Amino acid sequence: MDKTKAKRVLKVYGKPTFINKKTGKVAFTFARQNIENIKEIEKMSSKELIESWKGLVWTNQIYGCVSLGDMQRINLIELEMDTRKDINNKKLSVWYEESKTKQKKVESIEIKKWEKEKKSKEVRK
Repeated sequence: MDKTKAKRVLKVYGKPTFINKKTGKVAFTFARQNIENIKEIEKMSSKELIESWKGLVWTNQIYGCVSLGDMQRINLIELEMDTRKDINNKKLSVWYEESKTKQKKVESIEIKKWEKEKKSKEVRK
């Protein structure tokens, strides 16, 4: 993994903790990646990287349940994947596009059901 880029990813996402100015104690802590997570990612097999990447990308970018900690992890995984010659980025791009298309179809069906139910309720009034 390119350590300079990885450290930049850690820095760009900001500090995960806010301190309560009155008490000086931690008020909120948000999930963020750190140096230990980089080491963990570097130890993953290519198969583990791909599985982790797909799960995080699907949840955060396709389904839309965004977590900054997950987005940061996606960036770090992608940096590691870029160094692996056995990972086919073209296949992953195809998977990504197909997954987006499938999700759009599901959402379209759900929207149509919702609109039909809404019209049905309006007719009853």
